Amino acid sequence: PPPRPAPRGYTLIELLLAMVVLSIMLVAVVLTMGSIQNAWKITRGDVTEFQQGRRAIDAISHALRRATLDPRWSANDDTPTTQGQSLVGLVPDSDLHFVSGRANDLLPGQLGLSGHAVFFQAPIGFSGSRRNAQLNNAPDYDTLANTLNNWGFFVEFGPDDRQLPGFLDQRFGTLNTQARRQRFRLMEFRQPSDQLGLFKLTTGFEEPDINRFTSTTQLYDWFRQPVRLSSSGNLTQRQVSVVAENILTLIIAPYEPDINVLETFATSSSTPYQIAPDYLFDSRRFQWDGGSALGLTTRHQLPPNVEITVIALDASEWDNLSDAEATSTGHSLVNFVNGHFSNAVNYRNDIDSITRELDRRRLSYRVFTRVIPLNGSAGRLFPLPASS
Repeated sequence: PPPRPAPRGYTLIELLLAMVVLSIMLVAVVLTMGSIQNAWKITRGDVTEFQQGRRAIDAISHALRRATLDPRWSANDDTPTTQGQSLVGLVPDSDLHFVSGRANDLLPGQLGLSGHAVFFQAPIGFSGSRRNAQLNNAPDYDTLANTLNNWGFFVEFGPDDRQLPGFLDQRFGTLNTQARRQRFRLMEFRQPSDQLGLFKLTTGFEEPDINRFTSTTQLYDWFRQPVRLSSSGNLTQRQVSVVAENILTLIIAPYEPDINVLETFATSSSTPYQIAPDYLFDSRRFQWDGGSALGLTTRHQLPPNVEITVIALDASEWDNLSDAEATSTGHSLVNFVNGHFSNAVNYRNDIDSITRELDRRRLSYRVFTRVIPLNGSAGRLFPLPASS
């Protein structure tokens, strides 16, 4: 039979063309996979920001709504009277305390604080049993609903050696790097009911010591001392825990929606933040700032409304930073945030300034804002009753 003709092979041009087509397909696949991966990272970051931010603002809102001063009307005995003279007029009175303001002012000496802090009492019913493997002889208290607790929130930057329980910390030792990462964290101060020292009474006096204090050093000791001891890492003294990570700051703006009610005490009658023009709201301000208009206005009163702002960051971006980079960036942001929010009139402008700075640094974030009403018999006595 005649020989078959040899099959015709591909020409060099055809091979080159096939390689070009294959390369285009590979590039398209790689670009598609890269886009999907980036979309996944962005979505995951957004979800993380949302979860942490929502967890933070929900925790604050839930506790703040239960804040109480349990106020009452008492005879006005602030000024000395002559023997036999009758007391005239009624004033709000309470044995409890609500204070919010710049964290560095409320917790002096505490490192890495960002933004504001708030401390108050609420009937949360946290018994705080200390019994565990190391303290098996400690008193074991059953949960008592609606018992009074000292509570509070603040944001700090740095490592957290208190995040894991003692037995895990001892097991992992220096390998436990999860809790020692440099991060922003929303911290919650929770003092068990059995350790509530607000009603401490000195022998020979008929009312709690806090009612006689005339300085912020004395008045604020009920939350400063436990927070300071919690920083030591001693498990038996720990009364502060982590609520959420990657929370850049917490801003607390007490305000009066009915401007006419307090217009005579306003520093700026065109803004509703006049009851806390520098963000400091202290229900016992009259004790250390006697005679001031703000002290008289806020005496044993909860703020009618509190506007809470929480800024959450993307955890994945911080995970990609080394410890040195995270430390440098974190302290820089702390200084920037603390350079703002000193005048409530500039509240909105300061928030815009923070977001612009985060955009400039190319850091992802999400801003959460919520207004929490605190009106009610649990904390407000207004207007004043007619004098008798």
